[in-house]
Amino acid sequence: MSNNNHGNSGPVYPLGQQPGKWKAGQSGNPSGRPKGTPNKTTQYRQMIESNMPQLIQAVMDKGLNDGNFAALRLLLDKSMPNAKPKDEVVVVPGLDQMDINEQAERITEAAAKGQISPVEANTMMSVLQARMKIHETTELEERIKRLEESNAAE
Repeated sequence: MSNNNHGNSGPVYPLGQQPGKWKAGQSGNPSGRPKGTPNKTTQYRQMIESNMPQLIQAVMDKGLNDGNFAALRLLLDKSMPNAKPKDEVVVVPGLDQMDINEQAERITEAAAKGQISPVEANTMMSVLQARMKIHETTELEERIKRLEESNAAE
């Protein structure tokens, strides 16, 4: 007896006639949805888009007149992007004449006094931290190079 399903239990089908295998160009459902017919999601989306001004007005009326704050929140969440902080130039006087430790102290003081926002201070401290890492890496590379040169000379 020939077993075409590689030792699995169950029915044995002749080669080329396994279930779920269709011939090239043959549909599994010839009477299915015709090509180019939009699916239900697309139809609903088109219907909503065509009535969008009326829907927005209805939600606004519901929220403003009936005190339905959930409706207003839904409208705002879906129609307006979240506000993102703007990148602005922040100047803390005297930073360019200080070492990194003094710069960090000055930034902290400026944030504590309300001269710069905590977000701006955090961004500036992140830049200082990156500069410190670059400085440390450069210094370590130079020390290793000097050690290698002195070992090679011996």
